[in-house]
Amino acid sequence: ILKKYPHEISAGEAQRASLARSLLTQPDLLLLDEPLSNVDQSFKEEIQVRLKKILSKLKITTIIVTHDSYEAFYLGHKCAIILDGQIKQFDDPYNVYHFPNSVEVVNFLNRGILIPAKVTGENSLESEDLGTINGNFIKHYPKGSNVQLLLQPEDLEHDDKSNLKLEVVDRKFRGTNFIYTLKTSSDLLIPVFVHSHHEHQHEADEKFGIKRPIHIDHIVCF
Repeated sequence: ILKKYPHEISAGEAQRASLARSLLTQPDLLLLDEPLSNVDQSFKEEIQVRLKKILSKLKITTIIVTHDSYEAFYLGHKCAIILDGQIKQFDDPYNVYHFPNSVEVVNFLNRGILIPAKVTGENSLESEDLGTINGNFIKHYPKGSNVQLLLQPEDLEHDDKSNLKLEVVDRKFRGTNFIYTLKTSSDLLIPVFVHSHHEHQHEADEKFGIKRPIHIDHIVCF
């Protein structure tokens, strides 16, 4: 695009040219506001990889503002969730995703659902819809406590032979996986991750088995 005038290039080309120009001076501090918002998806991942290598090689401290959580998780050594002008959580990307510290952060990331449950032991709780769930609590709750359990798509496993069957409401194809939306007996909608190579695909209104006993490595409750 060197011989083109500004009005002759696309928004994505302008965005990439602006990004390259900002890196040329090798600044001590780089501020990027939605740097890849106008870039085609086919280019985006390649540019993310190159950008991360450049920033690391040149040791440029960078603050990136983005609404794409996957972009933040890939590019950032640390991630901050900012809501209503306040930092609600600041941590490693892994911890922000798996250990959200508030219902606000859970709702913002939109990666799971909160379901009612009762703590029945040091490593167990009971759900009216799913039965007994075992695992490691991130935060201690006294036995008998009523809590809201965070269920993320990868927390439950599919099992066609299970006696716990839920109704399929929707199925989203994500390339490497499917995200099934399942309806419980109390009309809760629960997302469940299934690898796309799984040979038995389920359609809407079919029954979908959940593997028992249910074990969640990190139990996050509020």
